[in-house]
Amino acid sequence: MRVAFDAVSAGGGLGAGSGGMIVYYHGALTALCERPEVEGVVALTQPWSGRTGIPQHDKLTVAVSRGLPRNRIGRVMYEQTVFPLHVARHRRDILLSACNTTPLLRRAPSVVVLHSIQTSSSPRSSHRCAAGTSA
Repeated sequence: MRVAFDAVSAGGGLGAGSGGMIVYYHGALTALCERPEVEGVVALTQPWSGRTGIPQHDKLTVAVSRGLPRNRIGRVMYEQTVFPLHVARHRRDILLSACNTTPLLRRAPSVVVLHSIQTSSSPRSSHRCAAGTSA
């Protein structure tokens, strides 16, 4: 199995304030590469993030998503229009979208990882956290 790993949709970028995603990417990509049925993984990255969170592994290559806008609406438009073509060029069997979203019109198999979904089932609790108050 050949896997494309979406490291593009992680907001404005991976830097000093995004430690959780850096650890998540590193762990997920390492685990994928270690699986015997995985022939190879391509990590599709943001141009400004370099290899942040991307481990070194013989089965892993990095493909920079050139032209990716920094603003949120631009990234969403890119993900729905240009990104599926970028993924297709790498001829992968499956796309693992690691940050809550995925191209809607992609016809090949995809997996979407949803983070922090407690805000959907308990919106009041996330509001308390955001406001810095307790119940």
